[in-house]
Amino acid sequence: MRWTCALHTLAFVVGCGEADAGGTKGEQQLPSSGRIGPSGGHLASADGVLRLQIPAGALAEEVELAIEPLTDTAPHGVGTAYRLSPEGQIFLAPVQLAFAFGPEVTSAGGLGVAFRAAGESWRALPRREIDSASRTVRASTTHFSDWALIEMLKLEPASAQVAAGGTLQLEVLFCIGEANGEEPVDLLPLCITLDDASELGAWEVNGVEGGAPATGTVTASGTRATFTAPATIPARNPVAVSVDVRSGGTQAGKLVSNIEVTEGCPLGVCSLVGTTTTVSVSDDGPNGQFVVTDVAQLRFDYDRTLPGGSEVIYRVSGTLEASWTQTDCTIDLDPASHEVTAADGELTVELHHAEPIFSGSGSLWWVGTQTWTCPPSDPFTVDEIAGYWAVGPGSLETGVLQGRTESDAGGYTEWHFTANP
Repeated sequence: MRWTCALHTLAFVVGCGEADAGGTKGEQQLPSSGRIGPSGGHLASADGVLRLQIPAGALAEEVELAIEPLTDTAPHGVGTAYRLSPEGQIFLAPVQLAFAFGPEVTSAGGLGVAFRAAGESWRALPRREIDSASRTVRASTTHFSDWALIEMLKLEPASAQVAAGGTLQLEVLFCIGEANGEEPVDLLPLCITLDDASELGAWEVNGVEGGAPATGTVTASGTRATFTAPATIPARNPVAVSVDVRSGGTQAGKLVSNIEVTEGCPLGVCSLVGTTTTVSVSDDGPNGQFVVTDVAQLRFDYDRTLPGGSEVIYRVSGTLEASWTQTDCTIDLDPASHEVTAADGELTVELHHAEPIFSGSGSLWWVGTQTWTCPPSDPFTVDEIAGYWAVGPGSLETGVLQGRTESDAGGYTEWHFTANP
């Protein structure tokens, strides 16, 4: 298990800290730049998120130090990144960085601190302190470069909807590479499933280990868990499903997923009804331009039999009518239309986006006859007909899913569906 040792060697520390070393947003305003010498001093970013404590003896002489906000390009970054200058400045004693995080961060236990030296990639510090009371993450460094708050661990999905009585699958993901002692750790471009659950503690629903019938229950299996929603809408909705993150037996924080229990279907959409038209154009045939037009009258119904998650599935039904034309030929399809069933594709909704994304497609073949008449050649037939449908990607706007995408040589897909509760 390649990634098992990474969590074991990370140091998670929980504490309250000193006010002047950590601090929170809204405390005494500090300058974002200034000359600091051997006696030490303090700086803070203009937005109050990042505070620096330079201890006495860290500098041999006065140096102009500054904090500059940057666009956060760190993988799994949280909020704004900051450039500490002069870049490459070395300190004789560790400088403490304290990142404040707001109420929008619900999974404090997964936070970490990363840096990027000039010309290098982002890397995470293996040691940091999470102070949940002051909502601050602290770390130490002996050099200046670019710094950012990041997610090292995630609980997915971070938020979701599930129908009353339904189930939802959750899993803990790890977003940094293999740790090696006190060496900085590479950030992974994509978070991966954590192999070893030994550093995960209790799973809870609204602070109750294992949950309760009125709020829903959670059952863990390694780094994954299944949430079973209550039979009726809970008084406090959404509910918070969480897992403790530990280090050496000490709790470092929680990872949290906020789950809304609904009376019916995700987003309040149990079905969608409408039409999609797909036109494919090819200009490289021997008999001129070949155009395939598929018009599908479709209905998508939410599949309640599948467990919920960051994606949900709507099953398709309806009819599709195909029309084929070619410049130098006449093409007859018999029959030109066919039933579309659940075996012919599906519509997927990705719920983890700020605006959930609907997309789907499907192909079908049916027994029939294509009759091609391309003078001066004799007519010929083919004993199979094919059709294709597609929807999205797109989002609902006032209960309507509609859009258009263009393809090569003038082809396109156009769709219009109405959502039903």
